[in-house]
Amino acid sequence: MKKQNNLRKVPLRNYALAVLMFIAVVLITLYLFKWYQVKNKERIATSYLVENNLITSEIKTFEELNDVLAENSSRLILYISYRNDKDIYNIEKNYKKIFKNYNIQEIFTLFDITDIKEDNKDYKKMINEFLDINVNGFPVIIYYEGGQIVSYKKIKNSKDFESVIKKINIEKNSR
Repeated sequence: MKKQNNLRKVPLRNYALAVLMFIAVVLITLYLFKWYQVKNKERIATSYLVENNLITSEIKTFEELNDVLAENSSRLILYISYRNDKDIYNIEKNYKKIFKNYNIQEIFTLFDITDIKEDNKDYKKMINEFLDINVNGFPVIIYYEGGQIVSYKKIKNSKDFESVIKKINIEKNSR
């Protein structure tokens, strides 16, 4: 007696279709991963403060900084930072609540040093000498009153930022 082969033959077309589906899933996954990376890079290419209109004054050169310092003889909060850094972007996200709680938009200026940082290896030394301060990293917040530096601090988190605001006696909004 002959043994019957109960195994069904799977057409080659089905194997080809399975391989094509696998390749399609891999390609779609790679595309989505790359898209996510590009979106993240685009997001941090702009300061969170600028992107969300939290500030009214942004400068990018020493000439503009010189003008701002000359024009502001009463009070000024100078925030020195750079873009394209995920950690700084995330810290700045937490500033939104602080800007909402304190009325600092009128005296706040962002000094975006991204271009200076990219063009000069000694950008820290240049900024320290120009402003007559001594910091070894950024972001930094500097408070001026009467055209003179009253205090400055390297910012590591939003609590550092808020502590400077409290220290300089900026009153909370009454909301």
